[in-house]
Amino acid sequence: RVYSLSHLRDAPLVRTGALVDAGELVGIVGRTGNAARTCPHLHLGARKRRGRQWTAGSPINLFPELERLRTREVAPTDPRVGEAAE
Repeated sequence: RVYSLSHLRDAPLVRTGALVDAGELVGIVGRTGNAARTCPHLHLGARKRRGRQWTAGSPINLFPELERLRTREVAPTDPRVGEAAE
């Protein structure tokens, strides 16, 4: 998987490929995009890796996985061990 964050104010606070923990600050939300200037927001994207360009893979719907994590039905998967079910 390849993850991306959009609409950050500055460069991300973590390096590409870094493992992060729940609650870890990864960036500061900016005000770019077409939302009203009073609506800072962030996009988290995920794609199946295909080649070197992160935009080349198919998008992954993260909502079901995030919802399971929110309700604690499953434990987060360490990417060094394997991926959670899609």
